[in-house]
Amino acid sequence: MEFGVTACIEVTKCAGVPMAHRIKYLRELEENITILTEKRDALEARESDVKKKLQMEEEIRSRKPLEEVKLWLEQVDKVKTQVSDIERSFEEHKDGLSHLFTRIKLAKRVVKQIGKVDELLGNQFQNGEVVVDATPADAMLFEEPSFPGQSTVEKKINEIMELLMNPEISKIGVHGMGGIGKTSIMKKVNDKVATTVQFDRIIWVTVSKDMGGIEILQSRIAMQFGDDFGRELLKCEDKEGRASMLLRRMKRVKKLVLILDDVWQEISLKKVGIPEPTPDNQLKIVLTTRLLKVCDFLETQVNVEVKCLSDEEAWNLFKSKIDKQILNPEIECVARELVRECGGLPLAIITIGPVMRRMRNIEQWKHSLKELKSSKAKIKGPEGDVFQLLRFKGYTKDEESERFEYVTCSREMEYGKGLKILQELQDSCLLEAVQHYEEEYIRMHDLVRDLAIRIMGEEFCFLSKAGLELTEFPTEAWEKVSKVSLMRNNIGVLPEQQLNCSNLSTLLLPSNPFPPYSISLQNAIDLQYPPINFPEPFFSEMPILRVLDLSYCHIIALPSSISDLTNLRALFLQSSNLKKIPSLEKLKQLEFLNLGSTEIEELKGLEALVSLKYLDLTNTTKLNYILPDAISKLTLLEDLHVRGCKFFIGNSLMAATNVHVHLKHIVNVEIGEEMEPNMFRSLERLKLDCMHDLKVIWKGVFPSGCFANIKFLFVETCTSLKYLFSHSVLQQLKNIEAIRAYNCREMEEILSAADDDCQSSEGIAPAEIVLPKLHSLYLRSLPMLHNLSKRTWLCESLKAVAIFGCPKLIKLPFERLPALENIYGTKEWWEALEWDNLITKCSIQPRLTVGRSDHNTVFQLGNF
Repeated sequence: MEFGVTACIEVTKCAGVPMAHRIKYLRELEENITILTEKRDALEARESDVKKKLQMEEEIRSRKPLEEVKLWLEQVDKVKTQVSDIERSFEEHKDGLSHLFTRIKLAKRVVKQIGKVDELLGNQFQNGEVVVDATPADAMLFEEPSFPGQSTVEKKINEIMELLMNPEISKIGVHGMGGIGKTSIMKKVNDKVATTVQFDRIIWVTVSKDMGGIEILQSRIAMQFGDDFGRELLKCEDKEGRASMLLRRMKRVKKLVLILDDVWQEISLKKVGIPEPTPDNQLKIVLTTRLLKVCDFLETQVNVEVKCLSDEEAWNLFKSKIDKQILNPEIECVARELVRECGGLPLAIITIGPVMRRMRNIEQWKHSLKELKSSKAKIKGPEGDVFQLLRFKGYTKDEESERFEYVTCSREMEYGKGLKILQELQDSCLLEAVQHYEEEYIRMHDLVRDLAIRIMGEEFCFLSKAGLELTEFPTEAWEKVSKVSLMRNNIGVLPEQQLNCSNLSTLLLPSNPFPPYSISLQNAIDLQYPPINFPEPFFSEMPILRVLDLSYCHIIALPSSISDLTNLRALFLQSSNLKKIPSLEKLKQLEFLNLGSTEIEELKGLEALVSLKYLDLTNTTKLNYILPDAISKLTLLEDLHVRGCKFFIGNSLMAATNVHVHLKHIVNVEIGEEMEPNMFRSLERLKLDCMHDLKVIWKGVFPSGCFANIKFLFVETCTSLKYLFSHSVLQQLKNIEAIRAYNCREMEEILSAADDDCQSSEGIAPAEIVLPKLHSLYLRSLPMLHNLSKRTWLCESLKAVAIFGCPKLIKLPFERLPALENIYGTKEWWEALEWDNLITKCSIQPRLTVGRSDHNTVFQLGNF
């Protein structure tokens, strides 16, 4: 009886919907649950098929899913979750006579859900396709500049494109002398192919002269198919196995264009794992080389020879590199003769052009022409004339040595001077700036590198055997050598006998041992390659060594003889797995020390490095302690990196007189207690990042001269910090130009009112904070910030203010901002501001930009 009453009550609640329908839903509930489950399984099978097809299209043709398909997959995920909820609810109320109303609602949901699943199952997409019919995606694009007035070059580009479109041609060789423009032509071809729909994928691989074995070529091709496949290939330890893996992967791709640039030796496609082109796979292979025999070995069907420019084409190219206004008839006559001396070689013309660009006197042009004509190539061989042309730069021998030293091996050169030379080399077209994944790099033509190495080798006793897969230390006449580069080899054993290196000033050994198919040090460790074992006396006979680079080497310990390098200026040990290092106390000339990402536990003698300017201890997670006053004794230190460190720094850090300090993830730090006058007298940039226990930047009396030259202050994610500085501290920062505070959830004020009773030298507490050079203020995600300061700020130079995510900040401390150009914030924040002086508001409002927090648009605070 009780049940009947309850049931009636529950059923009565369903009023408003025909009872017959509800009873029908209830009676068919279990049957519909079964139907829903079966349809869900069918939908999952369809989803699996679609995802497999998408993966295949992505891997083989780099095609992307249609937006419709992506939406369908999202809906499938949502429906699957809903079905799971229904199944769970059904199990919970399976015997639920007492849950009659719940079961009726559930029955109705099941019917609706079956309809949703049916709709998704019935969606056949646009013409049954799941991907966009796109051009070769993810192709490497070069955007090579056009070739002004060079019809021959344009004809070569069109000729190669026609050959690629010819179904009968599958192997094409592009050959010609070094510097003739083969790579530039193929870059244009590459970009043209990437805009067509005739090919599914295009892969560009630079082979190069010093690439080493086929393992490097295999890994370079593999990485074009994605990092996952590249890593899988690296796990295979034998060449044949890697070739088999690569072959299977490449066979899955139809209509592929493979460009092998700068091939120097005969390559077996089979050994590498490159399939032979067939009508079925429609593979096209194009190679560039200086050697026609390479084309013959690879059995290219057509060889395209790139020849020198005609006189008129060479002249047009030269004119594009200089200021045409200087070409009066007299200078033009000499200039044309100088261009003829370049022999129609594009690389020589674009190299010499910038040198002549700055010459406006006819006598300078005549002298340059005479110098070029009278010079005799000291470098023999097929590239001798080319080298001589490239060597003509208008430098003295000492200047030339300095520049070629910079592009070959110098890591010791003063930073500012190095940048100046780098810019000169770029301006002279010896180096080229390139953009890659939004990062800027420089690259060098292989001819220029060969020239630099030859000059340094023949005239300045420089030995370069980088990337040659050497397994043994070279047996050279070491007493004559001044600079050595053996980077990226597979040297794991060093000679036991002492080497007489009395003239050696630079020794570069990074990335050793470097397995030929590895791309990182970690691979060598994972594959259990033995570490380099340094014999104890190894460094004993290197009395004038100034630069030593052992970065990315698989080394555990260094010998005690490293302490004998008393003239050492730069020591690079980063990412080297180093665990033990002898005391550094004798290295008093050392200026640059990088121990980042090593495993050292102890660092002895740091306090004795009185000449040190740069110190990197980033991610030295096992280094737990250094002497409290160690860094304070490094009075010349300019650049300190301690991100990711765990050791207690305390006063020793804050005593350093440096130019740039970046602190991140440091614990137990309290800055500014019992400091001496003039500490931090050279500091210009201070960044405090993720220091969650930092409560005070400066504690106690502010010494005279401290922070006197600070310009940029960044504070990010310091979650315990309540304010930046006290009024009295900030008042002394007359040179500060930019302040940025971001994501500090406890910050209440920018300037603390704790010292409001402090007085100036006249005995009167100042009513204003004067910051004459402050030009940028950026405050973001400071939810507790309610006040910048209780005093007025006088900022005559302030140009940009950005305030986002500071809901409690309703008052600004400015009265007049004569230099203000932009103030950024949300509409809600601006309207909530309170003003003591409406004139100030009216003067600022026209410069307001309302929007979201986009500091890249606001001003590039990351580059302060």
